[in-house]
Amino acid sequence: QKLTFAYPDGAPVLRDVSFRLEHGKSYAIVGASGSGKSTLLSLLMGASPDYQGQIRYDGHELRGISAASSNSTPASVMPWISAALASFAPPKR
Repeated sequence: QKLTFAYPDGAPVLRDVSFRLEHGKSYAIVGASGSGKSTLLSLLMGASPDYQGQIRYDGHELRGISAASSNSTPASVMPWISAALASFAPPKR
């Protein structure tokens, strides 16, 4: 909800981004090079707590979830995201 993130040396990469993902559905994150796709996925996997807004899993803010606390943690989501990224192949031209 209202996710904003900037690397320490620059302007925000993500600004006021809000969306909801539902269990069991597939999604595509698309955009131009440098638009924040990889940054968004990194944040969803818990790579950095230095964001504004909220990232919630089953109603719990990511910054307050211990990686070993439950099955709904980013640790259980990370392999799924990694597998999805590994299986993505851009269309051949």
